[in-house]
Amino acid sequence: MRRLRSLWWFVLCLALVSASFYLFSRLDMSVPLERWKLPRDLLEKQNQLTELALPPKVDRLNWLSEHITTLDAAETQISSLSGLPRSLKQLDIRDASQLNNLDGLPPNLEVLKVSGRNIALETLPSSLVDLYLHDTDIKDLSNLPSGLEALVLSGTDFNSLDGLPVKLKSLTLHGTRVKSLRGLLPDALQKLVLIANEDLRFEDGDLPPRLTYLIIDDQAAPNWNTVRYLCALSDRRLVPQGPWPSFLSSLTLRATNLSGEIPALPSSLRALGLLNGRLESNYSLPPELESLDLTGYRGTEVKSLPPGLRTLKLADSSIQILPALAANLEELDISNTNITKLDGLPQGLKRLIFQGSSVRSIDILNGLPSSLEKLDLTGSLVEEIGNLPLTLCRLNLRGTKIRHLSISNLTNMVELDISGTPIGWESLRQLPTGLRVLTLSEGQMDRLDGLPASVKVLRILRLGS
Repeated sequence: MRRLRSLWWFVLCLALVSASFYLFSRLDMSVPLERWKLPRDLLEKQNQLTELALPPKVDRLNWLSEHITTLDAAETQISSLSGLPRSLKQLDIRDASQLNNLDGLPPNLEVLKVSGRNIALETLPSSLVDLYLHDTDIKDLSNLPSGLEALVLSGTDFNSLDGLPVKLKSLTLHGTRVKSLRGLLPDALQKLVLIANEDLRFEDGDLPPRLTYLIIDDQAAPNWNTVRYLCALSDRRLVPQGPWPSFLSSLTLRATNLSGEIPALPSSLRALGLLNGRLESNYSLPPELESLDLTGYRGTEVKSLPPGLRTLKLADSSIQILPALAANLEELDISNTNITKLDGLPQGLKRLIFQGSSVRSIDILNGLPSSLEKLDLTGSLVEEIGNLPLTLCRLNLRGTKIRHLSISNLTNMVELDISGTPIGWESLRQLPTGLRVLTLSEGQMDRLDGLPASVKVLRILRLGS
């Protein structure tokens, strides 16, 4: 009996030591939060979070809560993946320059973004469905997880596509040395993005039969007329040649002057992008358009817009005065323009993107549509905001001079970005109780007192990002 009792005490002590070691490894009280420019009570607050983004000074991950399912550790100083929560589903470790291997990846990881050398595909979890590889030294893709559905390959080390998973639905090649797609693309592929692949040449039959979305730039165009389901095309060549597939619903062109010389746009078109181009005075846009992207537009005005337009993007354009807007317009992007008056905004507008504005006065924000759900003032010179529509769900004040924020009355608010602003922790008590996503910058707050319990996503970004 005495021997049995001694054995029982030994087992109990061993269990206590093991438990203590585990807890110490997970919640090491020496975690230097202040040196990492993180709030000092983050260890406690992270138990309410499911998603976390970390600033660059963080150098280890063995303190994270098991509640975290999405982690952004890009550009951090981590050298190991030891201690990652087993519950993790999505992980971004791009440009983590001190990381030499992928040992320690959670077994049920679904999304991984990684860059750098010494990356071995054999260590990837079989559960992966989305993978981003940038500037790795991988040559052979045959060991990719068989269930992979989306793949991004970026960098000159990639020169062959042998071994792509048969279930792959989305493929992006950016700056690779791939020369041919002949017989290498899975039949299941639906989305193909080809950017800056200087050696790539097309042959008839290269495109898979189920392709619905295609982006190409300056390489010669493939024969897309053999792809019967293609409905979205972004032809970013300097001289688009057409003819366009007759069943397109979305078309994006680059640096083009739309005139009578351009091949006729298909009647099925509902979304048109004209990047860094202009509309000639003799050209009429299709009246059926619902979305128009004039980012970088080189003209000073747009005389006539389609009556059924729901989305209009004028970012980085030379336009100074808003054209007459469609009554049903839902989204307007006038970022980095010289537009100073917002007269005539449709009362049904839901999303207003106003990044990089030189307007300092809040008068321009008075009279915003009562239906507005998203307001983005990133990088603008506005120093204070007045009464905002009660319908607002998403507010982005990143990089503004706003110091005080009192929006507790905005009960529909779910997402707020105040990174790069002088707003301090005392404003946390003025946040809506239903807020779910909060973005801060490193060192912006030394504590999280008053953080609404509803916040599940906390992003702490590098200053200037």
